[in-house]
Amino acid sequence: MVSIGGDNDEVGRINCKNERNHMKLAFFVLAFLPFTLPVLTITMVCSVCSAQSSLTDQPFVDLLGRANAGDADAQYHLGVRYEIGEGVPKNSELAAYYTKRAADQGHSDAQFNMGIKCQEGDGVPKDVSQAATWFRKAAEQGHPAAESNLGSMYYTGDGVPKDYTEAAKWTQKAADFGEPLAQFNLALMYFNGRGVHQDHAVAAKWMRKAAEQGLASAQYWLGSLYYRFGEGVPEDTVVAYMWTNLAAVSKEEAKPIRIDLEKSMTPEQIAEGQRLTRE
Repeated sequence: MVSIGGDNDEVGRINCKNERNHMKLAFFVLAFLPFTLPVLTITMVCSVCSAQSSLTDQPFVDLLGRANAGDADAQYHLGVRYEIGEGVPKNSELAAYYTKRAADQGHSDAQFNMGIKCQEGDGVPKDVSQAATWFRKAAEQGHPAAESNLGSMYYTGDGVPKDYTEAAKWTQKAADFGEPLAQFNLALMYFNGRGVHQDHAVAAKWMRKAAEQGLASAQYWLGSLYYRFGEGVPEDTVVAYMWTNLAAVSKEEAKPIRIDLEKSMTPEQIAEGQRLTRE
């Protein structure tokens, strides 16, 4: 499954330094590709968002005063602090209380975080339908991680009616923004022809975009495609070795493929693949 991080300083993205965990939710999808490729999965972003702002380093007492006075941004940041235990003891219930107050005022990052909390039952009752509602509120404001999650929920029918067209619509929005997990999911939709016309070349394009952002599962997929299948890309052992080598840094499943590749490559090809990996 995918473990994904995002940019540290960009509002609406995931801050892995402040991530509570690296939970992965994956849902199996029927594969229509020949031979044996890595398992097709649609994956969700499952970490609390912590955007940077002028309140990031605000003293706790000042932040609490502003939050209790109704400042939505202060409420959001206070919720994050209680969630991760930054300067205060961790408290999921207080995190949910302040996050919801901000979310009710339309704060998109708080709405996304409420979606995660409802999905996981963290400080609030577990309710995937309510999670979808919060993701939609944030997605309608252009929050890329919320768009990606809402697309995944429509794909699987988790908390919303299954609808591949809606899944593709929301996933496309997040992918266009540059969310790597959405780019990965969109590639899978194009591979399967779910919600979009099946197009392996377009699928490979989106998979490459995710891989170039360091998403190991996308790198693993590209390596497999270049290695044997030529679905949307030409067969190319050296390029396959490069992507597999990159994936193997954090993905154990890639290591056997790399070993198989090396058995069929000349020393010169291996050297070239290693050179491409370093670039």
